[in-house]
Amino acid sequence: MSTRQPKKKAYHHGDLRDALISTALDLLQNEAADALSLRRLAQHSGVTAAAVYRHFNSKEELLAAIATEGFREMIRFFENTVQQAHQLSASELLIRLGEDYIAFALQHPHHFRIMFSQAIQDFSAYPLLQEVAQQAFQ
Repeated sequence: MSTRQPKKKAYHHGDLRDALISTALDLLQNEAADALSLRRLAQHSGVTAAAVYRHFNSKEELLAAIATEGFREMIRFFENTVQQAHQLSASELLIRLGEDYIAFALQHPHHFRIMFSQAIQDFSAYPLLQEVAQQAFQ
């Protein structure tokens, strides 16, 4: 009778960082950001906590990555309207951008919640997030 513990299945995904973000978004479907932990993310991802910490030094850094991804996606929602801006009146442009904003929020509620909540205390601590957020608002 062997007493060896079963070996943990090795993770051989091409992009663990993106997989961790995706798993975190899945977890955020059922819980608030303050309930999320990197250790729990590791368990749900099938990797060690050390593997998670190689990509994110803190939970806030993970949330900043989620928000960055969200702002990039929100920009994609705005692109078609912005390309047509010269054909629209100011009020039509504002209405369409508002509709794009609402469509993004409805299709990406977990990103939206992280982007516009107090989950990230200081955007300036994350230069890429700050840059992408400013692009979205421009």
